[in-house]
Amino acid sequence: MKEVKTEIHQPNPKLFRDRQRDLSKEYAVWFVNKHRNALIQRVSLVAPIADDLKSLLGGEKYSTITKCETPQEQMRKLYSFLSGGQKIEERFYRSLLKNEPHLVGELAEAELV
Repeated sequence: MKEVKTEIHQPNPKLFRDRQRDLSKEYAVWFVNKHRNALIQRVSLVAPIADDLKSLLGGEKYSTITKCETPQEQMRKLYSFLSGGQKIEERFYRSLLKNEPHLVGELAEAELV
């Protein structure tokens, strides 16, 4: 009879650190500033992100963003309103994680190389 070996997988500490980093306010602010150009060019789901930020932006700024014709214009306008401090940048990052997870992952992975 053949012996079957079962491997017990230990949690990967690197993945744990990565998750902690994702939850860090400082990392969120750093990420949205570091990757500004890439995010402006590559985010396609701007409307749901603007929806997530509407309570911090206010109705007038929200309308200004949504009236822009292209996602790039919308993102440029959104970035112009991010000067409200860490809270809005952190919420922006969390919205990016929710709405554009693959893009955030790709940009984060590029940092590790």
